[in-house]
This record gives sequence, structure tokens and C-alpha cells, in this order.
Amino acid sequence: MSQRTLTFVKSQSIAQFKSEKMIDTISVKKNPATSKLFLSFAGNTGAVAKSYDTTMPKVISLVRDADGVEFYMLHNEGTGVETIETL
Repeated sequence: MSQRTLTFVKSQSIAQFKSEKMIDTISVKKNPATSKLFLSFAGNTGAVAKSYDTTMPKVISLVRDADGVEFYMLHNEGTGVETIETL
């Protein structure tokens, strides 16, 4: 299986995302047929990163795939990115 190339459009804390969407809860659910995780909020769904760890800090990002399709993805803060400097 090839990895999807994603462009991160906007990342937000969980609190910022909830405030922007005017929602109280976000659910992380498991598809019983595929065992894949997905997020559910206010009648919408989004992706959950394969490497998602519930014990680590998390954010939600609006991402765009190579075909230009945009969707929300729940992932751990800083996943796959090395911090060079904090100012």
C-alpha cells in the first residue's frame, strides 16, 4: 500500500477545533469491518492517523491529498516532524 501525500492546510488544538465548529464533543470510532479509526463530529467524519496514540498530545488538521480532496485528520502533535527550534 502506498502512502498518501498530504498537504497540511491548517492545524488546531482540539479546543480550538471544537470552538470553531461550535461543538462539545468529538468521538473517535472504530470501523468494525476494517478496524480503522475515524473521527465523528456534528454529523461529519474525518480520518485518524495510523500512528495515532491516545496517550500523546493531539491536534486536528485540515489536510489536502494529491487529488485536491480536503478532509480533517486527527493526529498526534508533531507527528513526523522534527522540531529544530522553539522560539
